[in-house]
Amino acid sequence: MKESDKRHFDAILALYQRALDQFNERRKYEVQVSVAFWTTLLLAIAGSVNLAAFPKLPGGRVTLVLLALAVVVLNAMWHDSIWRSNRLDRARALDYQAELHSLADFRYTGDTEKKLSGARLEQKSFLSNSSHRFQFALTLLLAACFVLVNWSRFTS
Repeated sequence: MKESDKRHFDAILALYQRALDQFNERRKYEVQVSVAFWTTLLLAIAGSVNLAAFPKLPGGRVTLVLLALAVVVLNAMWHDSIWRSNRLDRARALDYQAELHSLADFRYTGDTEKKLSGARLEQKSFLSNSSHRFQFALTLLLAACFVLVNWSRFTS
């Protein structure tokens, strides 16, 4: 391998590592923000249970449901944006990986390539990712709990 080829390989390897690092850092950040979000929802539920009287809201139950719906929509927007960013980091890393394989004249065995190609299928939305689907479902559950806990405090 010529020195220029080695430098090219090392540069691609560094870019590959950077893309993986970005992906992993964003996933850590995603979990931290999600846990903070759920903690806030749990505190809202616990706080509203302990209130002697819930503050009067114009619109009553409709406002309560709209408030919970706004929380769910904001969470969906968060998951969609973080999923898109993660998908771009992952795609970038896979492109660099393919380039490294090409430079090193490396190929997976048939079985491994089949398994990997199935894992690389394009996801259509954040709901096609099991991690995001679970996180979003948990947010839905907590928002529903908030509404159910406070439902009887309001007249329609």
